[in-house]
Amino acid sequence: MSLQAILEKIRASGDVQVQEIERNTQSQVNAILAQARREADQIEEDSRAHASAPAIAERARMFHRARLESLRIVGDVREDMVDTAITRTRERLASLRTDLSYPA
Repeated sequence: MSLQAILEKIRASGDVQVQEIERNTQSQVNAILAQARREADQIEEDSRAHASAPAIAERARMFHRARLESLRIVGDVREDMVDTAITRTRERLASLRTDLSYPA
């Protein structure tokens, strides 16, 4: 075998090894990138959840305050209606007593 053939065989063997190393390297790069994307997505999701939690709690507090206020308003109106009904009843009873047709 000539020197040129030996060098060519060494070069071919080296090329195969380089290609294998490049494939392995590319595979590792792809795996690292995929893992980095998953981690970035998880960080983003966690950040959104963390950021929206106070807003959700504040919304619930606002809803609760509004509900309590509406219940208070309804209670006040009912109380006014009962007071008005009692006052009118007293007035009617008082006028009935002074009515001439009221049996004494």
